[in-house]
Amino acid sequence: MTAPFDPATYPGARSEGPAVVHQGRVEPVAVTGSADTPVHADVAAPVLEPDCVRWCLAYGSNASPPRLVAKGLDERGALLLPAVVARWLPAFEARRTRYGAVPLTLVPDRAAVTRTWVLGVHADDVARLDRSEGRVAGGAACDPGRVAHGEGDSEVVAPPGAYDLGAIGAVAVADRFLLEDALAYLPGPSARVQVVAGGWRTWPESDQAAAASHVAGSGPTQPAPRAVEPLVGPWPRTPLTDLPLLVYGTLQPGGRAWDRISDLVEVVGPAATAGRLHDTGHGWPAAVFGGSGIVRGTLVVARDHASGVELVRRADAYEAVPDLFIRTTASVTTDEEHRWAVAYAWNPKRRPGAPLPRGRWCP
Repeated sequence: MTAPFDPATYPGARSEGPAVVHQGRVEPVAVTGSADTPVHADVAAPVLEPDCVRWCLAYGSNASPPRLVAKGLDERGALLLPAVVARWLPAFEARRTRYGAVPLTLVPDRAAVTRTWVLGVHADDVARLDRSEGRVAGGAACDPGRVAHGEGDSEVVAPPGAYDLGAIGAVAVADRFLLEDALAYLPGPSARVQVVAGGWRTWPESDQAAAASHVAGSGPTQPAPRAVEPLVGPWPRTPLTDLPLLVYGTLQPGGRAWDRISDLVEVVGPAATAGRLHDTGHGWPAAVFGGSGIVRGTLVVARDHASGVELVRRADAYEAVPDLFIRTTASVTTDEEHRWAVAYAWNPKRRPGAPLPRGRWCP
């Protein structure tokens, strides 16, 4: 069973990996190759039934299993999958919640890459989640008296209008899937964020103790930017889709292993991402992503869902995951367009070999 949610630890403990929170327990789930049925779990939670799940970004306490239990979202089950979002940061607000924590909200930042979670709830629990966030839906404020655990439980509901719901763009999920226009709870009309030298007070750079001290000391604040048009009315369905794949070595068109995947994919074109390419000395390269260098390759996309499942299976096997390589998510550029893609990074426990200064593998 999960421990009670402690406001002093806000935004709270995270799961060790993909999980379903059900009936007070946190159960691991296996991420499958299918966007239609993205996870497998050894429990029979209603949220796992096909077409029943609805997704949103979870950057604050909604990514903490004890908080989901406090909101009653574990009754039908709630899914938590790791995710990556660009151009958004979680920043501390200038208020306390009814249960005593200083909450986070989401603010835009063009340079940000935030590793966080997506929350999947049962379609019948969307209204419950909205109420707990004080969301104004359909043009009328949610009733703060009717909340997750029954009438009068004010600890699990935010003030009306505390958050709006909006679409924040593409979010990569579990190094496998894409939410093309993900939903997130964004600052409501009255939201203010804490200001520190150089910008907003963000998490995890600052913790709950620092944020609480800022509020207690009446530290500087400013209105939270409202960067997108709020969604009015019910949630649209935002299904998971397949991420494209960045290939930079022998799996590229013309490479000696191209025929291992060529029947499953269509070629998008040249692509590049931040990182460094190395010559392993074994007839194939290895990429270490991030930093100031560049890795050049080719972006391919599965022909359909069935091909996407098989593509990941074959690529994982060929790249010897997780012994030699690790499947991850990379932000790639194609013809000046930025996209999320699956990519295979060299296992950091191994030496990658000599660097290739131009970031391109030419066997």
